[in-house]
Amino acid sequence: MRNNSRLAAACVAVFVLVAGPARPQSPPPDALTAARALGAGRARIIFRHLLPNVAGQLAVATALGVGEAMLLEAGLSFLGAGVRPPTASWGGMIHDGKDVLLTAPWATLAPGLALTAVVLAANRLGDALRDAFDPRTR
Repeated sequence: MRNNSRLAAACVAVFVLVAGPARPQSPPPDALTAARALGAGRARIIFRHLLPNVAGQLAVATALGVGEAMLLEAGLSFLGAGVRPPTASWGGMIHDGKDVLLTAPWATLAPGLALTAVVLAANRLGDALRDAFDPRTR
């Protein structure tokens, strides 16, 4: 049960990070009021007015959040507070390899380099999405 509460806390933190930046770029309330006055329902306002304005920011924040979540999970697993064996985790693999670091450095370097590569790829994807959705760069 303790792991579920940790997961729930991490999900809430990630949601706040993802949803927070999406608010400033939403359409002004006047546009929403005008759409409502013209008879648009809630679903139409959400899908036609709100989502197109925040979709880019949500995609960028989600792509960047993947790397953050992977590092969070790896760090917790390295410290022994993450997933339990036999579930595979790069943080757990790094923890297991720290005892044989001098005799078998690949036991630590391989999962560490794999984690680094995937987090960097997720961050590069987030940067590319930000550039693609940024209207100032067009």
